[in-house]
Amino acid sequence: MRWLLPALILLFLLPAPGAFAHGGQQLVITHDTLPDGTTYVGAVNTLGFVLYNDQGQPDFHNNAEITLTLNDRILYATTEDAGHDYDGVDALTVTFPEPGPYTYTVHVPGKDLTATFQGEVLPRPTSTLNVETTLPEQAVAGELVSLTFDVEIPGEGPGVHSSGWLEITDQANERRVLLLPTHGHEGTHTVDYAFPAEGTYTVAFTAHNPYPGEKAPPVQPATVTRTVTVAEAPAPMTPVEPPSRQPLENAVTTIEDQRLQLHGTYDPYTSVGTMGRIHLSTVVQAGHDGPPAEHVDFTARLVGPTGDVLLETASLHEYDGVFELALAQATPGDYALEVTATNERGENTLTQRFSVLPPTVPLAVGPQFTTLDGEDPLVTDEPSELTLALADAAGRPFQHSEMILTATPGGQDVPLIRHKLHTHGSGTFPFTLAAPVAGTLELAVDAVPLEPSPVPRVHGPTLEDAPRFDVDV
Repeated sequence: MRWLLPALILLFLLPAPGAFAHGGQQLVITHDTLPDGTTYVGAVNTLGFVLYNDQGQPDFHNNAEITLTLNDRILYATTEDAGHDYDGVDALTVTFPEPGPYTYTVHVPGKDLTATFQGEVLPRPTSTLNVETTLPEQAVAGELVSLTFDVEIPGEGPGVHSSGWLEITDQANERRVLLLPTHGHEGTHTVDYAFPAEGTYTVAFTAHNPYPGEKAPPVQPATVTRTVTVAEAPAPMTPVEPPSRQPLENAVTTIEDQRLQLHGTYDPYTSVGTMGRIHLSTVVQAGHDGPPAEHVDFTARLVGPTGDVLLETASLHEYDGVFELALAQATPGDYALEVTATNERGENTLTQRFSVLPPTVPLAVGPQFTTLDGEDPLVTDEPSELTLALADAAGRPFQHSEMILTATPGGQDVPLIRHKLHTHGSGTFPFTLAAPVAGTLELAVDAVPLEPSPVPRVHGPTLEDAPRFDVDV
């Protein structure tokens, strides 16, 4: 992702275009397209924002409305009912389906702030990346294994400066336990990872190039999928100390520095439940009052409550200086994610500490059922208002939960849209989406509670249904 200086930004008390100064609330758009917004059909791009408070830190607990148009038609949009962010940082992943101008707009009603970013989508390139994987078929819970993905451009050699998305999903409940953006300066992406619990996992890796250049030409993405069977740990993974039971609060961890200032954010809280998902972001700024830093290399290292390393990688780079990963852990206790950021301005390290708590009093312990309401069938390129709803068998809504929504055209591996949505008390997630091609559009739901309650199994409309919908187009 990358911050664009010439972007059209409309917001209250914002300095002149291209400037960035604290002393007032700021809404800043981030992205990983070229500086002028140029991208191409098939590129997997991330468009996002950071909302800053008066002290220059990400401002948590705000509702936001997002609208993404392509060729003057809505491709995807959210309402403030489903656009709540616990950490003031948001990221929308989109694979543009056709050439033309696009506009990404963010509105924060509670702050009366609006920011807009525009660009152009170029035609689809002809080459497609190849990915070779090196990873085990079997592993043991809690023990590090190496996951390696070698990216190549056919006829040209290694996919230098390629990016990737690593998604690890527990097949038993179709829930992601890791969502990690990667980068391979020389074409190789390596992540050392310890699976959190016994089970069967899907490891999916999508290689792509959102930021083409002389050594990294435009190229179509490629996805590889493997299965890893994980055995139970030979001995219980006992924490060194019991969990500190950090309160359910929002927080920002800031490392002050004139060269690179780092902000660490938590979504939803500094504590989550067992196998509850937490989103951790590191926002890098060019000094105290500078904009989000550009072209930042990262390393990340996660240490668990037993003192063991559970994740470690140096295959990280963000074009806009905002690094986010999502993960879930099975062992209660205290965890520490250490992130080091480096660019031409210098180097700095941030440690984010969080707790995984045993289940407390649950808001919803039984299975949750997902329904979809909206137009059927959809019409290509016509925006349709859709609503996903989650509730238990008695109809009680799955309150204050979050989902990762993925929309993928039939027959394709790379999603059109991937975005995190939130519900307050209603259990509903409204959004607007335009299907780009005729056939089917798969909507996949990956929902978790925010409080440290038991993580329920999420189904489709019935117990026999997975939380996915194949919508006719």
